[in-house]
Amino acid sequence: KTTSVARCCKLPGSPHLPCPRQGGEPAAAAAPAGGGSALIGERRAPWTETELALLSKGSNKFPGGVVDRWGRIADFINVEVAKLQTESHGRTADEVIAKTRDLRKELEKRAARQR
Repeated sequence: KTTSVARCCKLPGSPHLPCPRQGGEPAAAAAPAGGGSALIGERRAPWTETELALLSKGSNKFPGGVVDRWGRIADFINVEVAKLQTESHGRTADEVIAKTRDLRKELEKRAARQR
């Protein structure tokens, strides 16, 4: 039995970003990673440059098809930020998926403008 791994919807000339259409974990399966939440009041804390770089690294480390991919990427981000002793917001799998979608939309808009 073989399983197919969904392809990333990477745009030409853009950094590798995970594709949220690759079967992200349902919201119920996403527990807060690192014991915290990145919510400040009613809105999400802004992503730091370090977190964005780790999101890209994590998406390469855990490609589509990996069990609990988004949770693992969130854990990877939180552990690496803690190692660097920089400000951490305790990102969750849901936040990783949402940020990936936001970044994907930005890249698609840029590509459309260049046409």
